[in-house]
Amino acid sequence: MAVVTRRRGVRVIAVVAAAFPLLLAGGAALLTVMLGGTCSGSGVGDTPSAAATRDVPAGVLRIYQQVGAQYKVPWEILAGIGKEECDHGRFPDPSCTPQPGARGPGVANFAGASGPTQIGIGGAAGDEYDSLRHHLPDPSLGPHDPTTAVELAALVLIRDKGAPTGQPIAAYAVYVRAYNGSGPAAD
Repeated sequence: MAVVTRRRGVRVIAVVAAAFPLLLAGGAALLTVMLGGTCSGSGVGDTPSAAATRDVPAGVLRIYQQVGAQYKVPWEILAGIGKEECDHGRFPDPSCTPQPGARGPGVANFAGASGPTQIGIGGAAGDEYDSLRHHLPDPSLGPHDPTTAVELAALVLIRDKGAPTGQPIAAYAVYVRAYNGSGPAAD
């Protein structure tokens, strides 16, 4: 009996190990559902769940909601990206540090991504900041400014990845996965 249990345990571990990359790839989308519960897709009026209000700093939650309404992207999608990329700006890496009023591209990580939503400013991450900032209310602000970071994330989804606006959360899964580009590094 011990051999059967051990084999079953090995199979369970193998299945979990094989599924792990898929879980990472869909992590942001899954987090949005957990954080927000249901979503009308309008970006406005969706009440944050208890889990969202515990996990997301209040000021950052307001930014997700404001930008979600402005760009007609569910705020839960933007919150999922912020959670996955830099834990809503709490990750200690300098490339993740929010700096209200920050101008220009700022400090980037090894791949060339900058700010709490890890916007590409050059290198392997591309340069979404430079190509999208003219769509911002203040193009001089950079990806380390908290509001600008979330606006840039919405613009990456809509303008760079082709995401629709005004749709329910489920409509954004493929675009959230594409947020990090393609290939093994993105997965």
